[in-house]
Amino acid sequence: MKNCILVLLTFFLFSNGLQAINPENSFTPSERLILGSQQIDTELEALSLLEKAIIEQNHSYTSLQETHGDLTNTINLSPVAQPGIFSGHPDTPLGIPGFWWGFCIGFWGILIIYLSMDEGEARKEQIMNALYGALSIVVLSGCITLLYFIGIFALTGG
Repeated sequence: MKNCILVLLTFFLFSNGLQAINPENSFTPSERLILGSQQIDTELEALSLLEKAIIEQNHSYTSLQETHGDLTNTINLSPVAQPGIFSGHPDTPLGIPGFWWGFCIGFWGILIIYLSMDEGEARKEQIMNALYGALSIVVLSGCITLLYFIGIFALTGG
């Protein structure tokens, strides 16, 4: 029981020490929530104005940029959707993005991507995505294992 209390006390002190170091945490959680919701409201208002303009006047992106350039710049509207880590490439095996190959089967997923895709920039990108997937499953399983052993340690009292 003494060890469990010591672990909880250490965690509490460490987490409060990190909050004191970070200047962003000078706001209380409720103040941060209010500030965040105000920012979200202003961005959604601009987005709804753009939506109305698109529906009523049947704008394309270029005509929208010409007529409502201030709003498109306010919400950082881009004409092209940026591919993310979860997006695939037409050349990926079975059409599954590299991240999921790495996340589900780790090193073997990286190897499958490497061997099955043609050499080029897309292959490098998908291999990096597979590596990120493999690293994320390692971190996730490590955290779950750590929580499991902390739970066992706390329940057995020892």
